[in-house]
Amino acid sequence: MTDCSLRLLSPILALCCVPALQGQCQPWAQFVAQGLGGGVRSVERLPNGDIVYAGQGTWNTSAVVNGPAVDVARWDGTAFHPMGPGFDQWVSDLQVLPSGDLLAAGSFTTVGTAPAPALARWDGGQWHALANPFWSVGRMTIGPNGDLYACGVLANVTPTTHSIRRWDGNSWHLVVDFVPRLGNSLAGVAAILVRDVDDVVVAGSFDSLDGQPFSRIAHWTGAQFQPLANGIQGDVNDLCELASGELVAAGDFHLASGTTANNIARWDGTGWSPLAQGTNSTIYTLLPLSGTELLVGGYFTLAGGQQVYGLARWDGSSWD
Repeated sequence: MTDCSLRLLSPILALCCVPALQGQCQPWAQFVAQGLGGGVRSVERLPNGDIVYAGQGTWNTSAVVNGPAVDVARWDGTAFHPMGPGFDQWVSDLQVLPSGDLLAAGSFTTVGTAPAPALARWDGGQWHALANPFWSVGRMTIGPNGDLYACGVLANVTPTTHSIRRWDGNSWHLVVDFVPRLGNSLAGVAAILVRDVDDVVVAGSFDSLDGQPFSRIAHWTGAQFQPLANGIQGDVNDLCELASGELVAAGDFHLASGTTANNIARWDGTGWSPLAQGTNSTIYTLLPLSGTELLVGGYFTLAGGQQVYGLARWDGSSWD
């Protein structure tokens, strides 16, 4: 399996480690083997337990009932089902809303022939456009207050500007606009973590935000970006918060604020520390469990010196 394939599929692999979802793994593997089109970029579990997979491609296999499934497919525990006519570009992220509806995000402009730029809502039977200020949306999450947070590139704005906006169910509210760069080039935001209404951590491949130096990670306080010590010396692919309140960053790096940390590091509010030996290659996804337990997925074969195959669990003190 290529690096790209693991990057796209790692969220599903991580879910397969959860005992309650292990029954999903075999049919998922069959689905992949029968031709997954452009690959999977996001996975989300619906309130009824069904699993939705999104990416790009026409999935016309024997595993799909009443197929083909275009760009998005729903697994009900027995078979895959299509979800509408498909999008004109990648679906990059999925998020279940407090209402139970599903939101898809990406760089698409239509669902079937209907206009739906960047965001579309699935009500259980069809897709609906959700008016928004974005040209494309890469990441979404639900904040502690139940509002949706979306991070993407704004439409019709020069220079190209990223924005984090909050949707309260009726209207969008600005959290922060910013321009992430790596050197002189526009850089990407790979992850956002919302801790409070205007308390957001962003991470990715940037070394500056709005011309100020920030090494791959920054904390928006509601008034300004602040560093987390000297940041991460390498790309960050995902963020999560443990039950302890500690923040975890993972990606492709070996130093966190000058401290050796192989592809994963923990921030306790004052400094970075490694999670034992970390992994021997890139981590793409994090899934916090109870307490200080954490599942990680990516393109690695060792975690804490133990042989693994792209998936590992941190139990709070060691890897298995």
